[in-house]
Amino acid sequence: MLKDFGTNLAILISCFLIIGHIYKGKLVVPQSPIRIRLVYGGLLGMVGVLLMLYAIRVSPSVVADLRHIVIVLSAFFGGMPAALASAVIIAVGRVGLYGVSAASLTAAFFAILIGIGCGALSYFRMQPWSRIILLNFYGIVVATSSLYMNLPDTSLLMQVAMYQWPISLMGGILSYLVMTYIRRTNHLLYELEESEERYRRLVQLSPDGVLVVSEGRVVLANDAALKLLGLEKREQLLGKPLYTFTKEEWRAEACRDTYAHKHMESVTDLIETRFRRQDGSEVDVETASTWISYRGEPAQLIHFRDITLRKRAEEQLMSANQLLRD
Repeated sequence: MLKDFGTNLAILISCFLIIGHIYKGKLVVPQSPIRIRLVYGGLLGMVGVLLMLYAIRVSPSVVADLRHIVIVLSAFFGGMPAALASAVIIAVGRVGLYGVSAASLTAAFFAILIGIGCGALSYFRMQPWSRIILLNFYGIVVATSSLYMNLPDTSLLMQVAMYQWPISLMGGILSYLVMTYIRRTNHLLYELEESEERYRRLVQLSPDGVLVVSEGRVVLANDAALKLLGLEKREQLLGKPLYTFTKEEWRAEACRDTYAHKHMESVTDLIETRFRRQDGSEVDVETASTWISYRGEPAQLIHFRDITLRKRAEEQLMSANQLLRD
């Protein structure tokens, strides 16, 4: 029996990981729209139905498992709508899997009772730990009451409860920790993706060329960089080594920047050089670079602008000055 309850717990946590992946970037809270919470509770309710497929058959018509934990977590994270959705799915699944009988109907009724009670308790103002323990305890009490109604053999009921209670208490807390970890990780990932998207938009709006180079290869480029280098598609630039478009003296400066970065030195010097365009022609540019973290890895942010007109004007001015001196 201990092994069977352990299997239930393993299935429970595995399904939570899958649901966490489905809801990546979508944090479900009691304030979320009702439709989202109903779908969330419905998915968790399907996990409860899955648990019944691996339930412990106590008697020909009575089974025991950890399905109440699903309703508890639905209520904790999604409030009353999610709790009721999961409870209804589990109630229908209980009757559907084991047929219409007094035991099935009793179990279905108590599942709905768990949903209503946990949904109401989820709105109590208390610390998260206190609330999850309260919900879990209520769920176990009601689940045990369902067994009591269906099992005339008190000794058998005590035998089941001896395993179900400690595993349910520990399993509820462990499930809560797993779900909290998944939700926190998904939220951080969502914030990271949002931050990266904002960064991409800022880069794209820059009138000057911007490149992000990681491990010597271009991983991000804006339209201005493509235009300046004479490229039409971003794929022509992404993944290419940076030295494909740069001159030797600039590469030497970039190596010095890399050395400086490794030694925690800040390099912000402006460099005038030439970049090689797709057609083989060269363009005068002024570049500045700094080091950033891009997707968790160090990368070089290169900002450059076309100074061809400025260089031409400088040359014309120098020629005019030379003529005046002559």
